[in-house]
Amino acid sequence: MKRTFQPSNIKAKRKPPKLAAVALANKIARIAWKMMVSGEAYNPARALAGARDKAA
Repeated sequence: MKRTFQPSNIKAKRKPPKLAAVALANKIARIAWKMMVSGEAYNPARALAGARDKAA
């Protein structure tokens, strides 16, 4: 009998959910720090362009 791939067949350990939250907070803090130090203004078009580049 051949076993088919099903998500329920995977026994991988997941990382704690708070780990993703901490990683995202760290990323946002680094971006905010860079903007404060450089005096650069927030540019929403640049943020959206970066998100589109990663999705493609």
